[in-house]
Amino acid sequence: MAQRLEYRAIGRTGLIVPTPLYADDELVARVVLGDHANHWRDVRRVLERDGMPSPRRSVGHLYYVPAVLKFLDRREGIGSLEADYPEDGPDTFSR
Repeated sequence: MAQRLEYRAIGRTGLIVPTPLYADDELVARVVLGDHANHWRDVRRVLERDGMPSPRRSVGHLYYVPAVLKFLDRREGIGSLEADYPEDGPDTFSR
């Protein structure tokens, strides 16, 4: 696990969020690439062209970690539960 990033359950629902929510380039590189973080500069260029969220100037040019993780999940074909199982109508177990 990347140093300085923790996952916490918050609220009554126990929603798991990475903290800190905003992270610098170095921490995002460790989260995304682990021991291969030294390749981040080249990987980041490709991901930015694919639409990865940019660092936010309003918070000191830090990345919003949940947005980056969501982008990577979508890019790798991992969607939300609702996207994986769209509503298909009422269940009918007897015929």
